[in-house]
Amino acid sequence: MKQIQSLLRARWLRYGVSIALTSFLIYYFVDFRFFFENLLSTRWEYIVIPVIFYYLLLLVMSLRWRVALRHLSVEVPLKELFLLYLKHNCINQISPGSIVGDGYRVVHLNKKYDVPKTISLSTVIIERVVGLSTRVLLFFLFSLYLFTQIDFVSFDFSSLKKYIYLIPITGIIFLISLRFFKQKLFSLLSTVKSTLLNHNVLIPSIGFTLLAQVIQIVMAYGVALMVALPVSVFQIGFAFVLVELIMLIPVSVNGWGTRELVLIYTLGIFGVDPTLTTLFALMSRAVYVLLTLQGLPFVIHEFGLRNTFQKKE
Repeated sequence: MKQIQSLLRARWLRYGVSIALTSFLIYYFVDFRFFFENLLSTRWEYIVIPVIFYYLLLLVMSLRWRVALRHLSVEVPLKELFLLYLKHNCINQISPGSIVGDGYRVVHLNKKYDVPKTISLSTVIIERVVGLSTRVLLFFLFSLYLFTQIDFVSFDFSSLKKYIYLIPITGIIFLISLRFFKQKLFSLLSTVKSTLLNHNVLIPSIGFTLLAQVIQIVMAYGVALMVALPVSVFQIGFAFVLVELIMLIPVSVNGWGTRELVLIYTLGIFGVDPTLTTLFALMSRAVYVLLTLQGLPFVIHEFGLRNTFQKKE
């Protein structure tokens, strides 16, 4: 009972953080006239980029999952895995956290294909571990590339003063989260250690995960083209990976407020107007929500049928 109460308090706290951060960025950063002028000038023809690449993303993630399952002697049709990811993304979108969809995948394979939950869970953990590692790698590569592009002779370093305080704040958040998740992370790693050390799983998983994250960057760049955001694909990639890393710390609901503020400060380094960045952040979120909600009819159908069968029994 105490655990349930603590989870409820944590959830409401995250809602409060989301509302506070969103209110803060709207009040301090958004010029509403400029915002709506750019919104009305949206170049909708570029929406085809995130739409097409979203299906490619689902396919790549399905192939990655099949590799891990096959290593554990579990055979599930690729079409089924694709549909599971479609529903997984939708469930994550309409639920407060990102682990609900993972739990659904584990339970679904257990009920439909009699796959032990420990096996399905181990593949989910592998995804998380490899995903974190590749994000760190991409962040390092993008940072290194952008660092080489700086003209240190003409660069105005005084413009970075307002971002200095983010360094100690980021460090404090990292240390707190590390202490909180350390024991849990080590226990998760121990459960999949033998699988992770197998190159037949690890190498394809890393490859598919890197490809999936590059696809997500291309999707984000497609939205940037929609709102005429004056950035390169490398700058979008740097901001995207940084946002993904920070959003691993569950301080708000689905990253609301956190994601937008990180983008404002990150793209602000490249001279992007905060109002335009806010439009980009909200537009990319709206596009992704619409794409993920394609799984909603399948979710309703599945759970509706389940409730029907339960009533008949």
